[in-house]
Amino acid sequence: MMYKRPTISRKVRTCINDLPEELTLYTCAYFTHIGRNSDLVRLALVSRKWRKLAQEWLIKVPRFNLTHIDKYLWELSHHEHLHPQIQSLEIWSKSENRLPRDGEGRVIREYRPTSAPITWNILFALWEDCIPALFGVLICVLPNLKPLRLGDTWLIDFPIFCSMLAGEASSYMFPIRRPVTDPREIFPATLEVLRISEATAETPPFLQQACVAKTGGHFPRLQRLELYFIESLDETSWIGNPVPSLQRMCRQAEVSVYMYLPVQEMKTWVIGCAPWRLREDRQAFELAKLKDLD
Repeated sequence: MMYKRPTISRKVRTCINDLPEELTLYTCAYFTHIGRNSDLVRLALVSRKWRKLAQEWLIKVPRFNLTHIDKYLWELSHHEHLHPQIQSLEIWSKSENRLPRDGEGRVIREYRPTSAPITWNILFALWEDCIPALFGVLICVLPNLKPLRLGDTWLIDFPIFCSMLAGEASSYMFPIRRPVTDPREIFPATLEVLRISEATAETPPFLQQACVAKTGGHFPRLQRLELYFIESLDETSWIGNPVPSLQRMCRQAEVSVYMYLPVQEMKTWVIGCAPWRLREDRQAFELAKLKDLD
């Protein structure tokens, strides 16, 4: 009788590269947390296949520091077929290291007329103002852009956003008792959702004008207001509780409202992301609370 050795079946090992094409195309879409960019970069190191997918999603759903805007524009110029797919844009930045300096490295506090040649002035302006110019170019090349998300960024200092600032942030440019900014002069009539990431005591009067415009038929698609106050309710007690008045005006305008008042002062440049991102990422929310407590 012949003895036959039993065969040992070996399990075929599978790896991430064995996923079906249908799954790999959408895997990157599930990277939505605060460390999403870093994780996509790590995924790009797995193989050439995943590098292409990760890079594509970094371009299609851009979230980056303003300092890297030139690099992002360079990528856009080499991936024109992705332009129609870009529907959202989130930019953050800090004003640190952006103070203008003279030739000796000293911070320029005041600007005085100079007798320098015109060519020198042009070069100086190009060096100092290239970031806002690049931002304008970026907005123009994204035809399907819907939400533009900016925290309390360095861009807020420029005229394109000055009229949207809180009162204490730009009051030095206008009379103290200036009229409330008319939302109809800022937002398109197709506005659907209005999010304010640094709400202050001056925000409710502005939103009241928005509700009045909605009632008058100027913002027929406006459905929701979201406010993320920078200070806690205790810190704003000197102006009274803004919640009842906001609820009342939104009820009259048939607009839903979401309000968040932090336990302590919440600054976007401290927590490292826009407040509405905290609702999507629980881990980021816990980290933000720790930063606030510090």
